[in-house]
Amino acid sequence: PPPPRRTPPRARPPPPPPAVPKWRTHAACRGTDPALFYDPHPASVAAAKTVCDTCPVRNACRAHAVDTA
Repeated sequence: PPPPRRTPPRARPPPPPPAVPKWRTHAACRGTDPALFYDPHPASVAAAKTVCDTCPVRNACRAHAVDTA
């Protein structure tokens, strides 16, 4: 009899995307271009601070930024 047919191993599915922290849905910056927060120009820094000053989840965001930096 012919040798048994070998089937190729199945590829593993890709890992799921990282979970988005729930606090992000309440962030004042949601929908804002992220580049605003990385632009060193003084006007951009001031604009970013204005957004953050009004944010109800800024403490969670700050902790996330420190943990993932």
